[in-house]
Amino acid sequence: MKSKDLIMKHIILFLALALSLVNTSNAAVSVSPVHLGVAHDTRSTSLKFINDTDKESVIDVRVFKWVGQKDDGSDILEDTNSIILSRPVVMVPAHGELTIRIIVKTRTSNAEDAYRVVVTDITPAAKDGTVAVRMNSVLPLFVLNAKNSRGVLKLNDGVLTNTGDRHVRIGGYTDRNGDQVKMLRYVFPGQSISLSVQSGGDVIASDDIY
Repeated sequence: MKSKDLIMKHIILFLALALSLVNTSNAAVSVSPVHLGVAHDTRSTSLKFINDTDKESVIDVRVFKWVGQKDDGSDILEDTNSIILSRPVVMVPAHGELTIRIIVKTRTSNAEDAYRVVVTDITPAAKDGTVAVRMNSVLPLFVLNAKNSRGVLKLNDGVLTNTGDRHVRIGGYTDRNGDQVKMLRYVFPGQSISLSVQSGGDVIASDDIY
């Protein structure tokens, strides 16, 4: 009897989940661009919000200093006052668009400053029983302070170290078994990452502003 009761509970949970998916609306808001950069001779960039739903969306935007990433790829973030938002809370009209400015207040002496822009949908829950698909995005923002700068990866026995003065974005690599490994990791100046790759291995990396 207990076994049957457990099965019935699982069936009920499954049906409840299926019903919630039927009443789930499409993703409320999209953002553009998904990678942000400010050149050395400018002070700001823009971020656009596009609402494809029938209701107004309320979006919260915050910026954190991006110190680096842990071994598991999670970000190390700190509070910052170096970036100003023209609107920290954005109300995007139904089927409408809205653009905010991201302004650099202060720069450091580094060739590049890194930030994370955290975008969260805080629209109040609907009263008609539908379940909104919330938007939660974490976007990279890189501020260049020098015209001539670049990231440089040095590989030594499977350890990649960035000896340059800008970040390097790793998109994948070929491991010691010859298999292609896809990943997205950022290596900041002076930081290292360990990969299952031999010296001279194939690493897909980019040191552009994004």
